[in-house]
Amino acid sequence: MKIKQLWIAFLACVALVVVWFTFDASYKVYQWGTQTRSTQPLVIEWGIEELASNRFILEATYSFTHKGEKAEGSTIFEADRYRNKETANHFLDQYKEKNWTVWYSPFQLENSTIDRFFPLKSCIYTAIVWCIFIYFIWLGYYVGKYYR
Repeated sequence: MKIKQLWIAFLACVALVVVWFTFDASYKVYQWGTQTRSTQPLVIEWGIEELASNRFILEATYSFTHKGEKAEGSTIFEADRYRNKETANHFLDQYKEKNWTVWYSPFQLENSTIDRFFPLKSCIYTAIVWCIFIYFIWLGYYVGKYYR
């Protein structure tokens, strides 16, 4: 009987992980889906943020207008991490030369970014976690059916 309770507790923990990944991916897809408008930024201010002694990321603060209303936003380039400040400065110069577009939600102007991408990685991870969860449920039924 204790093995069954342990299995249910394990499935509950896996279910919590599944719920976390599902909500995270859903929120990211929602954010991406609501950013339907685009415009050119008025001003972009670039900076380098130090996460740790050997981790640096780039950050952009920008302003744009929507129907005559000025809005501000910021984007942190978390996918691009650099080991030292010199490398971050080198890539910062490259980022400054690019022609950026601000993507934003017309109903929620604080939901904006200049680095818009579909959260494919989060969606794939969510699908994998769901498959693992379904496999464990199937495994529990299979073992329970043949080993009672």
